Amino acid sequence: MNMFAMMVEKAFKEADKDNSGEIDRNELKGVLNKMSKDLKLTEVTDADVDAYLKKLDLDKNEVISQKEFGKIFQEVIAAKKKK
Repeated sequence: MNMFAMMVEKAFKEADKDNSGEIDRNELKGVLNKMSKDLKLTEVTDADVDAYLKKLDLDKNEVISQKEFGKIFQEVIAAKKKK
């Protein structure tokens, strides 16, 4: 497993507070803000969370799977870098 995949898996497990195997909106916001802080990126807003949910919740069940989460992780890194 590569470093990126390990980071995604660790962050997903930390975010999935209820161990459901999925991340709800509140769990998603918490982990995105933690990732942003850890990576020295700008803070994720409510609008960002809503946009990520809308775009990446492929099955539209209002929760994020680990596969969907990996895509968010990549986007946060790309879109939120501080100048």
